[in-house]
This record gives sequence, structure tokens and C-alpha cells, in this order.
Amino acid sequence: MSETISLRDRTPKNAVCLPPELWLKVFGYAAFAGQCTLARVARLSSGFKGPAEAELYRIPEILSTQAAQKFASAIRASPHRAGLVRGLRLGYPESQKTAYIFVVNDFLPELRRLHILDLSGFGDDVCVPEPAAFDLLVDPNGSKFSSLRRIRGLPLFLRPRLVTILTALPDLVELPVHAYVSLPDHIADDYEPLVLDIPKKFPSLRALSCPYSMLDGVTTPGNITSLCLSQVSRKEMGEVVNLFGPQLVRLRVQRQLKPERYAGMAYPTNWNHWLRFPRLRFLDVRDSGKRRCDSKTETIKAENLPPLLETLVWDPTWIADCALHDSRSEEWRRDRIRTFAETVLRGSAGLRTVVYHWRRDVSYQCALVGGREGRFCEFLADPTVQDEYAWADYRC
Repeated sequence: MSETISLRDRTPKNAVCLPPELWLKVFGYAAFAGQCTLARVARLSSGFKGPAEAELYRIPEILSTQAAQKFASAIRASPHRAGLVRGLRLGYPESQKTAYIFVVNDFLPELRRLHILDLSGFGDDVCVPEPAAFDLLVDPNGSKFSSLRRIRGLPLFLRPRLVTILTALPDLVELPVHAYVSLPDHIADDYEPLVLDIPKKFPSLRALSCPYSMLDGVTTPGNITSLCLSQVSRKEMGEVVNLFGPQLVRLRVQRQLKPERYAGMAYPTNWNHWLRFPRLRFLDVRDSGKRRCDSKTETIKAENLPPLLETLVWDPTWIADCALHDSRSEEWRRDRIRTFAETVLRGSAGLRTVVYHWRRDVSYQCALVGGREGRFCEFLADPTVQDEYAWADYRC
């Protein structure tokens, strides 16, 4: 019988006793509330310390030079903590850039099991500047990133020297890219972008995030099975299908909707391109663009969904837009989405879950209980389903 962890060191009559593997799941969900919450949980009981600490150090967030110094001291005081680290979320105030990168570079060789590098706070909210990325990623001795598999967060602004560094990472399977130029820094203000065939240059890559424009130089799909694209029109989506259609398993698309053609609900199923993704199991559609004032009735075409699709995520921009154009209530708008979710769940053979984004940090998950003819249910979305990187799980 497996050992249990209780709420107190000495188990009282009504204590909650669960197997360690269940407590690990609890702490995993607590991680979504932030590192401070996990740290408080770890102090509740000596029995909690190990599992909570494992989650706390799994992907720590380090957003200042002072935080980087404290983290370095913590893993050196207890070296086993370095072995718990699977990822890092990095970011810095601009005034601390040089000192911050110096401290981070100093402790990176100690993180032998580092798989994920999240650069969400490593730039200007658009992309990671190439000089900062170079200073962090350059690894002449091969001691910093021997196990790195995924780079996430803000996309990278690539230049040839950074491409050389990235291609030297043999296990890299995920990469976010913003743009690529091959001109030197001092004339980069007036450049003509040159193409980069990313799948060919990075043959081990499985998950790619980039603007549609970065596909101009792509001639082969390589081994990519997970794709995240921004700024994609309906016509351009047809080109994506031609290139990646037969092999994609997970796809996230930011659709660029044109106002002159965007009068109705713009349901994701109104694009028939999805049928040409025969292996697709996860589809995340994020809409951008302004909706016209007058609404029109649109048919929900569940038959346009891929045959193997299991999860559909939708962020409809018209939730906010139409509030400016008509007096109908929020409940009316939400009811339209519920109707869409129920229709596609009942009309698609393999679809199990529909998630829709309603407000910032609030999403709802829809499912049928008891099969396609069962009861329609809606509840707050599971954090793992609406995770920003759910599209990048290429293992299918």
C-alpha cells in the first residue's frame, strides 16, 4: 500500500489522507495560482514540503536580478533543488538586462534537467531582441543547454549567428520565431527580410510558432506536427493546408477577419480548410478583426471539422465587438456560443470538448455527458485544457 501524506504531521481523527500521487496533482493545480501560493502550501506541513517544493521548483519564475540571485543561492544551498527544475520563466526590467543575464548564465550549467526555456518577459512584448537572445543562448562549452527541448514565450528575432546557436541544440523540438534577417545590426533599420526554411534548418523540430509570413521560405513540412500561426487570412490558410495538412496533429490559428466580410458570427466551422487535416486532434482558433454592425444568421457546419478532432478551442472577437454595435445582452451573446458548442459536439463523431474564451482569464468548457445524445454541460475550463501551450504537445 502506498505511503500517504496527511494535512498534519500527526494524523488527527478527521485528517485528509491521500496517496502522494494525488497530492502531486493537487499541488500541480495550485501552481496555476502562483509561486507564492505554493510556497505557503509547503509551509503547512512537513509532509507537504517535498511535493510542494517539487512543484515550486519545476518551472520557477525569475523576473529580476534579485530573484535570480535568490534562486541561485537556493539551489546551491540544497543542490537537489537544481534536479527538480524542468523549466524556467525568465524576464527582466530593461535597466537590469546586463546584470540579470550574467547571473542567469552563471547558474544555468547547474540545471542538468532543464527542458523548457520560457522567455515571456525577455523583450518588448513583441519579440525577444536578438542581442539579448544571443547573450543568453550562446553556449561555447555546451554546458548550459544539454537537455533543452522547448523554447517558449516571446518569439525570437533571428539572425544567422542565433540560428547557428539554435541548430546546435540537438534535442530542440519547439521554437517560437518572429522574423529573420541576415543583415548586420548597424544597417538593420532598412532591411529586406530574407527567407528561412525553418523545418529544413531544424530537422528535429516538432512544434513551431510563427507569423504566416515566416512560411514564405518553407519548402517542406519537415517533422512538424504542432503549429501555431498568427495573422492568417482565409486564402493563406489554404496554403498552410497544402504544406502541412497531411501531418498536423495540433494547430492554433489567429484568424485575420476582414470587416467587409465579417458580418455574422464567423464560426470556426465556416472555414472548410479543416477537413484537409486528416490527423488533427486539437484545434485552437483565435479571432482578430472588427465585426460589422449588422448581424446575420449563419449555419453551424459541424461537418467541416476534421474527422479525428477531439478538442476545439475558440476565442471569438465578436463577444466584445458586438457589444459596441447592438443592445443585446451578454447572455444573448453567450447563448450563441453555447448553441455553437452543443451543435458541433452532437454533430461531430470524435469531438469531446469545446472550450471558449469569454473574458480575460475566464474560459468555459463544454461537453456531452452520456454520448452524442447525452446531456449538454458547461463548466469553468480545466487550466490544462486552456493552457497557452496546449497546441504544442506534439506527442500524438
